[in-house]
Amino acid sequence: MKGYDMKGYWIGMTLLTTMGLTAQSATVAYWRFETDGGASVTNNQFVASVDDSSGNGYTLTPLIYSEAARPRYKTNGSGVFTNRIPLTGQDNLFYQATEYAWMTNSAFSMPGDATFTVEGYFRITAADGSSHRTLVASALPGPNGFIIGVGKNAQPGNLSQFNINFPGWGAYTTTNANVTFGVSHHFAVVRSNAYTQLYLDGVCLLSTNTVGYGGTWSGISVGRRLDYDSTFPGYIDEVRISNDALAPNQFLNYLTPPPARTVIIIR
Repeated sequence: MKGYDMKGYWIGMTLLTTMGLTAQSATVAYWRFETDGGASVTNNQFVASVDDSSGNGYTLTPLIYSEAARPRYKTNGSGVFTNRIPLTGQDNLFYQATEYAWMTNSAFSMPGDATFTVEGYFRITAADGSSHRTLVASALPGPNGFIIGVGKNAQPGNLSQFNINFPGWGAYTTTNANVTFGVSHHFAVVRSNAYTQLYLDGVCLLSTNTVGYGGTWSGISVGRRLDYDSTFPGYIDEVRISNDALAPNQFLNYLTPPPARTVIIIR
């Protein structure tokens, strides 16, 4: 019996994605950091606009407060993040590489009590003593908004707190995460039926009841919340927002097993 044809498997997964896997998972926005203004990017190219691969047009625009902090695209050849997206098999060629840079889209909005999943990859590259650094947030967090980030641990370099803050609702912080300096992680926050779950590398670290509010949260920010200096000190990649409560086997970091094969032996 021969081994699995992984090349054929990834081709099949890519075809499934093209035929509607993304649509089935209710993707609202997906920033892959692979194209800029519809064109392929190159190593060390400055970010002008991050395309939304969901097709909904929620392009991210970088906000630059100094020349040194201008975001760049960086090739993923060294494997800073996974070279293939486990769920879909798509190549992951680039990521956003400049520390302390952030991007936003003011047109993005969802109901304040919406069911949603926010996920992506991150790596902390600078030792940091902040109690909170933002990964993804509603652009101007209010009573209906949210802030997803990581926080400081007593040990330098190991932040070990992965948290979400709903202004006006309360802050919810994990106590047993292993967020480590120089290591890439996948994060996911799932909210449904007034419950919020925090996942790190596919493992649920916290499930808590959160009261929903009416209204909407408007705008989205990646790498910093706009009303507070909490810029993320590292790299962020493959940020996806869905208007559904995804299960762990629907997260981007889930490696779908190769399909079973039937072997007929003729004697």
